[in-house]
Parts: sequence; C-alpha cells; structure tokens
Amino acid sequence: MRNKFTLTILCVAISYFTVNAKVWTVSNKDTNNADFDKIQSAINSNAVGGGDTLYIEGSPVRYDDFTTIKRIVIIGPGYLLNKNQNSANVDQVFVNTAKFNVGSDGSVIIGITLNYNSNSGITVAADNIMIERCYVNVIGLSDGVRGTIIKNNYVGYYIDDYNSNTTFSNAVVMNNVIIGGMGTNSGSTFSIFDNNILAGTNYTLNSQTFRNNIITNGSGTFKITSSNKTNNIATNDIFLNDSKNYDIKNVTDLFVGGDSPDGKYVLSTNSYAKGKGHDGKDCGIFGGENPYVLSGLPTTPVITVLDTDGIGTKEDGLKIKLGVKSF
Repeated sequence: MRNKFTLTILCVAISYFTVNAKVWTVSNKDTNNADFDKIQSAINSNAVGGGDTLYIEGSPVRYDDFTTIKRIVIIGPGYLLNKNQNSANVDQVFVNTAKFNVGSDGSVIIGITLNYNSNSGITVAADNIMIERCYVNVIGLSDGVRGTIIKNNYVGYYIDDYNSNTTFSNAVVMNNVIIGGMGTNSGSTFSIFDNNILAGTNYTLNSQTFRNNIITNGSGTFKITSSNKTNNIATNDIFLNDSKNYDIKNVTDLFVGGDSPDGKYVLSTNSYAKGKGHDGKDCGIFGGENPYVLSGLPTTPVITVLDTDGIGTKEDGLKIKLGVKSF
C-alpha cells in the first residue's frame, strides 16, 4: 500500500526539500501503510525533523487540527476536486484549523482544504510562511510577522480581518480568489498584491504594488494605498477618471462563467482583461508570473486518468490505463 499511496500523490517536489530532509506519509484512511495517521502526530514526532515534508492522503474523514513550532512542508492533493475533474481521485484533505507558531519560520502548506466553517483557516505567527494552492476560509496574520506568501489560493472569507489591530509587514498576495474582504491595520504592509479576484465588499490595505487585480463587486468600499496602483479592472466607477486603471460596465463579461467556483474566473475568449495587465500580461488570477491552477492541484504529478477492465489473471495481469500530469 505504501506504493499505492506514493502513486496517488507521486512524491517529487524536489524544490521544497533541503539536502537532508525526509519525506513522510500521513493517512487517516489507510493507517496501516502510512507513517502516521494524524498530521499533529507527525509534527510532534522526534523522527520528523525541521524541513521534512508530509504528504497527506485525501480522505472523506476530516483530519484533526494541527499546530507546528518546527519548519515543515505539508502537501495535500488540492481542493474542489469534484468540481473541475482534473484528478482521478477526488478525495481532499479536510482540516478545520492550522497554526504556524514561533519556530515554524519558512514552513509551506499546499493543497489543503480548510473550509469546515466560517472560522476555519490558517493562523500565521512565524516569518516567511508560504500558503499555496489551498482552499482556506480565513488567513490570520499575527502581530509582527514578516514575509508571508499567499498565492494561488481560494480564500472563502478574508485575509486578516476588519477589526484587526495586528501589524505585519512585507506580505505577498498573488493570484488568489478572495471571496470575502480585508481590513488590515494601517501600519501593515504588503509588498505585492497582484493578479487577484476581489469578490468581497470591503478592502482596506497598504501595498507597494497593487496591479492586475479584478474587482467584481461594484458596490464595495475600496481604500487601497499604493504608490504603484495600476492595470486593475473594476466597475461602478471605482476607477472613474483614473487613467492607470480600467472601469468597465460589466465585469461578468470578462469570464467564461459556469458552476465551478474557481473555473468560472477563466477569461473568456475576447475578454477585455486579456493583455490589459502590467507589462502586457492578463489581469486576473490566470495572468502574471504565477498563474492560478484550478483546484489547487500540487506541482507534483497527479493521476488524471485511472481505468481498468476490472479483470486480472495470473497469466495476463490487469490492464490499466494511466494518465499522469503536472499542473
């Protein structure tokens, strides 16, 4: 079964490893053939060192919450897998809350679903945490943290919150769908806030760059402080008489639409957003240097097709049709 588990996720991700880092498997579905059955148990284990990687198997059963004070890489299979049908296995890794506390600086979390309720999410209390390709309702940045990277995520509610008194610095937010809003402290700073879909009603933030974003809600309040606020698209006169940005009548015409929560933001064939971004790039989540990947599929290869005839013999074996792709 260890081979089957490895095949399900195909553990490569060399770019996240350090020279001496180890790879561990976690599964609450097939506990006899994984290294651990709980994420917290793996993190707490003395055998798991700083910089090690945990591959979490998708399961219909929600995993327990976890907190780490060591640097760790956590990789799951992605989210909304039953919506976009890019993966043969639609089991996700569901977690209610994850906390990166002091000592976990440099940790990475990829492909995890944290949408159990409106408070589900990730708390960042360490520097240089990367949150990538996750479905997360809330991302909370603690006071004093620096260098948080938030990219290619589906954020169901908000980053930080409207009543936050915390002050963070040099956060990067790129190519995310942000359904909720943001209300960061005036002393908090983003270094980059580019190529996002902003579907909420209220956004207050301070960023060095604010570029290539598409604001889909024309009735919201947007207080964006940036010396480089360019190439953004909105409606309802949000950017009226602003020559560096674009104000259009109907933002829904920019996208293909449809039932997929993230797939509906693919730009339509003749979308006004194509080529309207900084340096001629597309506006929205599929533009820029870090294009969004539907369902947050990991950068490691995943099985996209798995078919068998259901009959195998000792002489002829079992015929399998296998398709593998990296996203």
